[in-house]
Formats: sequence, C-alpha cells, structure tokens
Amino acid sequence: MEALKVKGKISEEGKLIVYETLPIPAGDVEVIILRPLTNFFQRRHAVKSLSELSACGIWKDRSDISNSGEYALKLRRQIEGRNNGTTRSD
Repeated sequence: MEALKVKGKISEEGKLIVYETLPIPAGDVEVIILRPLTNFFQRRHAVKSLSELSACGIWKDRSDISNSGEYALKLRRQIEGRNNGTTRSD
C-alpha cells in the first residue's frame, strides 16, 4: 500500500475536497483524515478547569486512599500489566 499526503478540506455538506491532482489511477481509495487536536478538543471537551469535570473529587471521601496521585499511578501500572500479560503490584 502506498501513502500520499495531500491537503484538502471538508465542505459544509460534509464532502471531501482535495486541492491537488493526484498521480494515481482512477479507482477506490482509503482516506485517513487528520485534524488539529486542539480544535476537536475545544469543541467536544471544552471545560475551563479540571474541577468542572464530573470525575473530579470522586476519591475525596475514600479513607483507603491517602494520596490520589500515587493511587492513580498504581491503577495505571496494574492496567499496563494486564495489557502485556504481566502482573505489577508496585
């Protein structure tokens, strides 16, 4: 499979517009769309601060968690261990 990088845009009707004549024969192609992450993030996940997220503070009343940062790191390590077939408990 060959990859080509070309510039284009999506029209108001949702159609892909490519600005270049491509040096490939006519036929079906697979298209991968790359968009700036900041625009996507700002539109779909716009919050002014982390404290506005619904998950903020979910551990505040847990007596078994003295340091939420260390607890989150421990959870991440456990998940990473499951994903690669090992068990990590540190």
